[in-house]
Amino acid sequence: MNRRSFGAKLLGSALLLAFPFAGRASEGHSELFGAAPAYKASDDKKSFKLDTKNAKGWRIVEYQPEGVCSRLIHIEVDSNNVIQNSYFVGGCSGNTKGVCLLLKGMTVDDAISRLSGVKCGNKPTSCPDQLAKALILFKETQK
Repeated sequence: MNRRSFGAKLLGSALLLAFPFAGRASEGHSELFGAAPAYKASDDKKSFKLDTKNAKGWRIVEYQPEGVCSRLIHIEVDSNNVIQNSYFVGGCSGNTKGVCLLLKGMTVDDAISRLSGVKCGNKPTSCPDQLAKALILFKETQK
């Protein structure tokens, strides 16, 4: 393999890591390339996981967001439906840390009402909006 082809492969790999959904609108990521369809909580059940409880008895929610930079949202909710801890994997570090610090001690309903519909730039969604969607799914499992 010569230098030029090695460099092209390396650049292609770097671009794939930086823009993993580029050119993949047909693979379920159409929200990145056009108007987003109306949100239905049932659409996201495949990317939602509710573990039983942690050592403190808090319910654990893990959600794989779509259409944003973060790859995972982790939320811990106590028995009074108050968010006790949360974090994002990936995304804008300062912004996601700030959101998580502000959420601590907030009820699930308050968080949903404050974060739903927030957009990131020209995207139809954002990390806070995806967190609200995860909390909506969490509430549905509590019924």
